[in-house]
Amino acid sequence: MRFAAAIFVGLLLASAARADKPTRAAIIAYNTSCATSDQRADFIAEFGTDFAGLDLSGVDFRGPHRAYVESNLRGADFRGANLSGAIFGAAVLDGADLTDADLSSAQFVTASLQGAQLRGANLAGALFMQTSLAGVDAAEADFSTADITGCDFSRANLQGATLAGAKEIYWLLNFSDADLSDADLHGMVLRRAEFQRATLVRANLQGADLESADFSDADLTDANLTEVKISHAD
Repeated sequence: MRFAAAIFVGLLLASAARADKPTRAAIIAYNTSCATSDQRADFIAEFGTDFAGLDLSGVDFRGPHRAYVESNLRGADFRGANLSGAIFGAAVLDGADLTDADLSSAQFVTASLQGAQLRGANLAGALFMQTSLAGVDAAEADFSTADITGCDFSRANLQGATLAGAKEIYWLLNFSDADLSDADLHGMVLRRAEFQRATLVRANLQGADLESADFSDADLTDANLTEVKISHAD
C-alpha cells in the first residue's frame, strides 16, 4: 500500500509540475535542442497549452526550421502574452488564443493560424507572409502596418477591422465567405482578390483597386465604393 501511495503522490506531483507555466528559458532551450537535433518542436506536448501572460518577446519557435517539420502550437493559450518580435516561421497555431497579445513585429511565414483568436492583439509591423488566417476571429483588429501578402482570410471574422495601409505585394488575397462588415479597406490594391460570398456591409472600399476581383454572391449593401477601380471585376 505504501508503494502504491508513493506512486500516486509522485504522479500528483508530476501533474502539478506539468500544470506550471513554462519559463522563457525552458522554451528557448527546448527550441534550441529541437533545432540542433533536427526534431520537430512540439511545444504543446512538451509544455501544455498555457503560455498566457508570458514575456516571450523575440523567442524563436521554429525548431529545426525545415519543411514538413513545422512547430506545433495548436490550441496554445497566448492571451496577453508579449510575443513582440517572436519568430514563428511556418508554425501551426490553429485554434490558438492570441487575444490581447503583443504581436508587434512578430514573423509568420507560411504559418497556419486557422480559427485563431486575434481580438485586441497588437499587430503593428507583424509579418503574415502567405499565412493561413482562415476562420480567424480578428474583429476590430488593426492590420494597417502589417504585411498580409498572400494571406488566406476565408471565413474570417473581420468585422470593423482595419486593413487599409497593410502591405500586400503581388499575391492575391482570399476573403471568400469572410465577414468584412464595417471593415476599412480604402485605397487598397486588391486586384484579383477573392470576395466570393463575403459580407461587406458598410465596408469602406473608397479608392480601392478592385480590377479583376471576384465579388460573386458578395453582400455589398451600403458599402463605400466611391472612386474604386472595378474594370473586369466580377
